[in-house]
Amino acid sequence: MKISSALFCLFFLANIFCYAQTNIIIKQDPAIQKLIERHIELNATVKRVTGWRIQLISNSDRDEVNRTKAQFLTTHPNAKTYLTYQQPYFKLRVGDFADKNEAYKYMKDINDDFKGIFIVPDVVNVYPEGTEEKN
Repeated sequence: MKISSALFCLFFLANIFCYAQTNIIIKQDPAIQKLIERHIELNATVKRVTGWRIQLISNSDRDEVNRTKAQFLTTHPNAKTYLTYQQPYFKLRVGDFADKNEAYKYMKDINDDFKGIFIVPDVVNVYPEGTEEKN
């Protein structure tokens, strides 16, 4: 009985001493803090809303999807492309359209070069005027 009481007291006191040491000092380079602030600033400017994108290809062959992406970017170098993987397919989508009519107009422009493309709902990036080019 004396041993169990002694062990209980020992664990109780150890817990108190461990709990008392809560001060943590973090030393970091000031450049890291600047990067964190820049990241927060950039995330504050981009809003993510439900919108539309144009799906160019959905294929299980990643190389084929990357070839399609390269082909698309040669004719549309400023376009935003998004490559995602949804088992078992890699999907290449382009654009950030808040309005389905905008997506439809853009799809008509690229429809001659890419057959079988269609508009899909997606969560898109919306940039404030003057901060980033659309599409």
